[in-house]
Amino acid sequence: MEVFRKLLMDRREALVRESASAPGREQWLVQKIDEALLRFDDGTYGTCEACGVAIDERRLMARPVATHCIDCKTEADTLEGRRRAF
Repeated sequence: MEVFRKLLMDRREALVRESASAPGREQWLVQKIDEALLRFDDGTYGTCEACGVAIDERRLMARPVATHCIDCKTEADTLEGRRRAF
C-alpha cells in the first residue's frame, strides 16, 4: 500500500504546482488526494465505501483516489444513467 501513498503524494505535489497558475480541476483533484491520504491515516484506504471489500490494486493504480470497488462503481454509474434518462 505504501506505493499508493507515494503515488498520491507525488501527484499531489505536481498538481499543487500546476494549480498555482491554473486553478480549477487541479484543486478538485488535490482535495480528492488529501481525502485519500486521510484514508491512509485512518486505515480505510483501499476499502470500498459501499460494500467494504478491498478495492483491486489494478483499480487503485489506475485511479488512486478511488473510494469504490469496480462492481460498486459500475452499479452506481448504471443507476445514475437510469436517473438521467428520466
